[in-house]
Amino acid sequence: MRPADMEPFGGYLVFVDESGDHGLASVDPNYPVFVLDFCVFKKSDYTEAMCPALQRLKFTFWGHDEVVMHEKEDNQLELAFRRICDGSNALGQRLPFGLVMIPKAANSCGLQVADLVARPIGIKVLRPTQANRAFDIVETKFRRSPAGEVKGCRLKVFP
Repeated sequence: MRPADMEPFGGYLVFVDESGDHGLASVDPNYPVFVLDFCVFKKSDYTEAMCPALQRLKFTFWGHDEVVMHEKEDNQLELAFRRICDGSNALGQRLPFGLVMIPKAANSCGLQVADLVARPIGIKVLRPTQANRAFDIVETKFRRSPAGEVKGCRLKVFP
């Protein structure tokens, strides 16, 4: 693969997914949070490591790789993404990103990973002392501040 600066479309892929309800009209009392996660992969890591690892997992447990792993379908993800790109973000600036909506049935490795990490994050925020092995694994992949912190740096929690 060519270096990132030589890629005609950039050297990274971003997969976005949600968990919970972004609105306040019908809050689920058992899961009163909204998680919006962004999984960012170098294209080389995505094609050479992440996708083959997910395929191996599927072959090991199901005998084929046609299983689409996801929690649920997305309803309001496009609206949330567009709001963030329009300036409702930590920078308060418009962001130059385009959106390509991929259906779960496309069996995209990156989209499945983004879908699977959202709920463990929400559960950790709701019940921080509860054992959460999925979050423990996901947290090792979070970017950190220079002080090694995740919360407030790459994990934003709003009241």
